[in-house]
Amino acid sequence: MASTSTSSDTDTTSIIEERIENVVSLNGSSISSSEPCLKVCNFLKPCVVTTGSESVVDNEQVIFSPTSDVQATAALSLNVRFLGWQTLPKNWKSWVLSMHSKHHQTWKQAESTITLEDMIVLGEFPVLGHSVLSFTIDHYDRDDGDDDQSAIWFVFVKDVFVLLRDKWGTNLNSFMAEKVVAVPGDISSENLGIEDFKVRQEMWKEIDIIINIAATTDFYERYDISYGINTLGALNVLSFARKCSNIKMLLHVSTAFVADLNEELMLEKPLYMGESLNKAIKLDIEMEKKVIEKKLNELHQQSLSEKEITEAMKDFGIERTRLYGWSNTYVFTKAMGEMLLNQFKYDDMLLVIIRPTMILSTYKEPFPGWIEGLKTMDGILVSYGKGKISCFLGSEETIFDAIPADMVVNSMMVAMVNRGSEVPKDIIIYHVGSSSRNILTLGACCDYAYHYFSVNRFTSKTGKSVKIKKGKLIRTMPKFSNYVATRYGLPLKVLRLVNVIFLQKYKKLYVERDSKLKLLMRLLEIFKPFLFIKGVFDDTNTENLRIALMESNIMNNEAFNFDPNMINWDDYFINTHFPGLMKHVVTKKR
Repeated sequence: MASTSTSSDTDTTSIIEERIENVVSLNGSSISSSEPCLKVCNFLKPCVVTTGSESVVDNEQVIFSPTSDVQATAALSLNVRFLGWQTLPKNWKSWVLSMHSKHHQTWKQAESTITLEDMIVLGEFPVLGHSVLSFTIDHYDRDDGDDDQSAIWFVFVKDVFVLLRDKWGTNLNSFMAEKVVAVPGDISSENLGIEDFKVRQEMWKEIDIIINIAATTDFYERYDISYGINTLGALNVLSFARKCSNIKMLLHVSTAFVADLNEELMLEKPLYMGESLNKAIKLDIEMEKKVIEKKLNELHQQSLSEKEITEAMKDFGIERTRLYGWSNTYVFTKAMGEMLLNQFKYDDMLLVIIRPTMILSTYKEPFPGWIEGLKTMDGILVSYGKGKISCFLGSEETIFDAIPADMVVNSMMVAMVNRGSEVPKDIIIYHVGSSSRNILTLGACCDYAYHYFSVNRFTSKTGKSVKIKKGKLIRTMPKFSNYVATRYGLPLKVLRLVNVIFLQKYKKLYVERDSKLKLLMRLLEIFKPFLFIKGVFDDTNTENLRIALMESNIMNNEAFNFDPNMINWDDYFINTHFPGLMKHVVTKKR
């Protein structure tokens, strides 16, 4: 269908083409299939814009006009040759600027620099076009009165929602508009950074349950950022909840690793103000805020670059973390967040804290193997599969407490339903992990990686198949340090000597490798406590929640199951986790 509109003042005619076409999708027809297939897509395309008798867009450039005949289209080959960008390139801005001089007049006349069809070209369908959508949403200008609801699509373009998209099809927009409202804000700010008073009033009136999953999970984050989000953010959410007239529950997601990892049994117990893993010193959260402000002032007075300040604040976070006995900035600031919640909770609201262990790809829902980003040990195991490392720090007996992501979500859902009708009393804490029920060891993880990547090999930059040897576990940090010094430190010293002889010819290479080696050793120190865990996380409360689920007539027991006993680790890692990691993370990063 096409429509024509004419303006007599400028004698401008624009043809807007609206149509439904059968289009080739590179993503496949289902979760299990990655073969190209035909899908229906809606188009809204500015085809031709003319001013007077002169064409602004050359008619020869309007070449996308596939047939709408389903039978004729089905007979065509589904071979696809994609010549565009499937992921956002680093030089995106410079590319746009280079195109500006040639096409800016066309852009002005068309009143759009990106059309829906452009999104299909650059990132497949608009719904699936993450490369384009992420760029436009990241640069979303809320000052122009744009609808913040559009930001929802930054979330719903992700693979995890593919079943929802398949189910609702073209009705997904209206369905999500009914179910989800996006409100811009900042958890580290008062009132969660929600500036519109009317919006705040509406939220305070209507909200009855708050789920706080906002966090920065970077182990080596800037201390000021981690403190602002993980610590003060928790308090800001609690303060916001206090103003909600119908609030029933605040469900806060923390981490099981706020516990003392040296204990044999880590209990589901709350953390209290002033508590420190280093028994010789008392923790003062308010003082930590002042310490951060003082440190930032000192760094700014030194006229350092933002990069230098960032590195200094990262190191400062590790320094303060170790002072109080925790392992990294993430778990330290999450621990302080829990302390604030426990200290300032109030009687009219139920406070539930979910403490998951290491989160892995989905076990079952919405489909097996979904994961986003390299989590904890995954980065190390993938590097092993690529042949970049051959040794691991840790013991074969080290307990690797992990749980699939969908089981964490299920536990949250069941906790909300099961506890939602209770009279508020003490804080309730749930450890969601596997070590108490179905132990997974570091040695087993390394074996799974060896078996998987021996068969499903990576390809090197030269096109050769990467053959790996069985990984070796080194039990102590001193021995591992000696290994690193021999394997990486010695060649680096040789490079330094060569660089001096050749008058700093290889300075850039030396500085780069020296920085990487220092970062490696720094990260090893941060991860070390996780690599020698001998104890297990108590899950008495969580087991009682599982029993309540089995006895409940309200929820589907199978659909919301979060029992780690049902996991066969061998089958899960070989047939679910590693394949999912390759499909949803590793392949997409290439």
